[in-house]
Amino acid sequence: MFVLACIGGLASVWAFYAICSLMFAITKSSDIKTALTPKLPKDAFAGHVVWITGGSSGIGKEIALLLAERGARLILSSRGRKDLDAVAQECRARNPSVHVKVLPLDLNEQQSLATKAEEASKFFGPIDVLINNGGISTRAMAANCSVETDEFLTQVDYLSHVALTKTLTPAMEQIKEARIINTLSVCSKVGVPSRTAYCGAKFALKGWMDAFRIECILRGCSHIHILNVCLGSTNTSLPSRAVTNVKSKVVENFTDVDENILQGLDPAFVAERMLSVSYHKSVDECWLAKRKELILLYANQYVPQTAFKILSKSVAKEYAIEKSKDD
Repeated sequence: MFVLACIGGLASVWAFYAICSLMFAITKSSDIKTALTPKLPKDAFAGHVVWITGGSSGIGKEIALLLAERGARLILSSRGRKDLDAVAQECRARNPSVHVKVLPLDLNEQQSLATKAEEASKFFGPIDVLINNGGISTRAMAANCSVETDEFLTQVDYLSHVALTKTLTPAMEQIKEARIINTLSVCSKVGVPSRTAYCGAKFALKGWMDAFRIECILRGCSHIHILNVCLGSTNTSLPSRAVTNVKSKVVENFTDVDENILQGLDPAFVAERMLSVSYHKSVDECWLAKRKELILLYANQYVPQTAFKILSKSVAKEYAIEKSKDD
């Protein structure tokens, strides 16, 4: 009886600790280790060459501004030169001595990516930090969009980042403090309706990077720190550009309002936590999400069947958003 009482007591203590830890995580909108990671130092990444895809807005822009303040040498990429130039100007306003270059690219143009990576490496020398942040989301049920949509998402959100990573890795093997940061999603771990193609691409990228991390260790390149950042809803313009269908290479976009996004994480908060975790090498995977999305990540990790029931019966309808029929 004494042993059973001790086991019961320990179980109660563990349950209390788990609940307290989860509540703390929820208040910090992140997993425990990410929440406990110190803030990004003022000299973090000073002098490092950092290439940011998706650098013209949202999280990419906030990352660029933080790194500009700290003296990193920046390469900003996305499709639109005008928007990139505007972010570059903001970086110079934050730090007049910052070195920043813009390199327009289209992640959908697979054949150009290796050349773009080589071009990026010529600005300041080998890339120390690659931030695979560019991408696109979806707002369409699988039954309501073409296979071409899945192919488009696979290229933009998965294969493009693989191509850039593979091209830059040989040089990174010779760099003492090399890093690869991947902007992933809750949709990299949990299936979410109307993001079906997006989930497929993000699951693929997470799996590839997890396997690649182990390969780096086996090849004696454990100094290349690979961080997967699983994000919940974040208040950026990404949803307004989300794909609803692709027909004969013509991309149809969402354009509607997604309330989940409007109430999402602050991009500046996300950028600081991403860079801080990468700088301190706290973890290889961090979670940043608000309330129910963070709870869903924890449930999916530890009680996956329960997570599936929660998602399918309670949460899914909030996320099963498609383009308005009268558009």
